[in-house]
Amino acid sequence: MSLLVHHFGDFATGFRLTVALTLASFAGALAIGLVIASMRVSPVAPLRAAGTLYVETVRNIPLLVLMFLFFFGFPKIGIQYPPFPSAVITLSVYTGAFLAEAIRSGINTVAQGQAEAARAIGLTFGQSMRLVVLPQALRAVVAPIAVEAGLAIPAPLLFLLLLLWPPMLTNLEFGQWSPLLAVTIAAGHRA
Repeated sequence: MSLLVHHFGDFATGFRLTVALTLASFAGALAIGLVIASMRVSPVAPLRAAGTLYVETVRNIPLLVLMFLFFFGFPKIGIQYPPFPSAVITLSVYTGAFLAEAIRSGINTVAQGQAEAARAIGLTFGQSMRLVVLPQALRAVVAPIAVEAGLAIPAPLLFLLLLLWPPMLTNLEFGQWSPLLAVTIAAGHRA
């Protein structure tokens, strides 16, 4: 208990940073997910291929590997950002791939006649997606997106524990590592 009281300021700062990181990365992931999902259902074959490549590649790389690549690999080739923007970019890119699949499944639930009717009145593909298909699709995927947001919350915690406060972690005794290990395993596990 004294550890919690002694480091209360650190935990409060960590909580604020976790909330900011979660909100910023989820906003970025939602934007990425919308763009990639639109690419995946596009009538243009190269766009579909690029969207598929992005989703299949990013979904099959563990988040921790992406974080280590971004934090330790990219600086070796001259690409370096401060920790917070790095975490936002990494989490947005990773979660965006999962959101793209959820949104694509929502787009597939919209009746084909809706898109055909939009094209019949002269709307372009982008206009029909934005005005007709996506509003209906997003209603259908509120639950999967909420689940994805719930899965995204432990990821900033993992980031904070592993990358921002190593001095605090090195002062922990062996028995104090078990809760951190459990959080790390839970954050790294995806259903």
